[in-house]
Amino acid sequence: MLRVKARTAYDARMTPADLARLRRVAQQAFARESDPWRQMGWSSRWQQELAFELALEIVPPGAGPDVALLDVGCGLGDLYGHLRAQGRRVRYVGIDVLPEVVERARARWPEARFEVGDVMELDPEAQGAEQPDYVLALGALSVALDDAAAPVALVRRCAALARRAAAVTFSTTGLRERATGPQGVVDAAYLDAASLYAAARHAATYVSIREEIPPGEAVLAMQHGAPATVTRLARRIALEHGAAAGHEAAGALLHEADAFEEADAELAQAAETAANVALRAQGALLRGDAPAAAAHAARALALGGRPEAHLAGGVAAALQGRLADAVALLRAGADAHPNDTELWTKLALILLDLARADEARAAAAHLEAGEPARAAYLGALADLAQNRHAAARAALERAVALRPDYVAARATLAFVCESLGDARDAVAHWRAVLAVRPSHPSAAAALKRLGATLH
Repeated sequence: MLRVKARTAYDARMTPADLARLRRVAQQAFARESDPWRQMGWSSRWQQELAFELALEIVPPGAGPDVALLDVGCGLGDLYGHLRAQGRRVRYVGIDVLPEVVERARARWPEARFEVGDVMELDPEAQGAEQPDYVLALGALSVALDDAAAPVALVRRCAALARRAAAVTFSTTGLRERATGPQGVVDAAYLDAASLYAAARHAATYVSIREEIPPGEAVLAMQHGAPATVTRLARRIALEHGAAAGHEAAGALLHEADAFEEADAELAQAAETAANVALRAQGALLRGDAPAAAAHAARALALGGRPEAHLAGGVAAALQGRLADAVALLRAGADAHPNDTELWTKLALILLDLARADEARAAAAHLEAGEPARAAYLGALADLAQNRHAAARAALERAVALRPDYVAARATLAFVCESLGDARDAVAHWRAVLAVRPSHPSAAAALKRLGATLH
């Protein structure tokens, strides 16, 4: 049994109104939806599985039963099913505040361990042998709570409970303006990435934010034991090279080591060049500070118009919900640097998010000369957005013919084949995915669903 701590006046806790709100959201989802991932509020199975894959990057692929993982806000145990489908045999414990949800999880996965509990009531100092090596909270911050301090408190508690690392998913404030769907935005939580990053920096020493689910959804990763050796080496470089040049070299090294806050401090003392300021913009994005990223990107563009400044500025604008500005920045950068594939790629993805499939397809076409496989893949996503499944299949087949190891295209093609009723080709493509990436989050489960073996 996980050990609880005594309540103090400073602890964030769920209120009765919070529990009632969570229960209402869950009951409505159970009545409305049949798929477990939809019942738990995920907009698509792809979104859920990508979130799982990104968050699980903190857990070594070979981790076995001697490694403990705590799933906070476990819901119906989808993460446990994901781990089992991948063959990852960590020692799993799921907790959720709603007893009725835990009962459903237990019925679904009787061999797994699920408990009713609030992570804020767990005592990080009293877990002993129960202390998890890794803590994941994937969706626990999806519903707004009465206590505005609760998200920061949850981030810190997850980091404090974890022996090695923790990961938390959340929706950024930039998503609020374009949130749609049957649930609307009444109960949803939209959180400031910079505030969560700052809270994490007080609880862990290696922190990063990745916003790769769709735009506006993010994973905050926190690891203990930051790259202190890299920091010391950077300081030595700064001293040996002298003022500005040393700070520039140290900042670049720290940025490569994902120590973004330390990198920014060094680059702030380096010469104000377009390259250095653009690197500060990229670092600000990776630590979740979209306003700082936007400001640095604007300054970098004024100093020289580097493509990475356009990219950072466009992504920062998207994170802030300024999608028209994001499109304008990325399009200007792509027009000025037509051979920069990342600019065209990000432009196409944001246009897809805006349901502007024809423009996304046109942006993707600019990749044809340099990255024809990616051009075909993005064109297929535009086709899927318009429900042109046959055209999408043809484009995806071209993508994997050009790059047989293109996992994203191959997996999408498998899904498309399945949706078109071609189980045989779907199985073949899922097996091809496994040949390239044996731990792919969807392939094993899809083959089981299709009644096929892994090989």
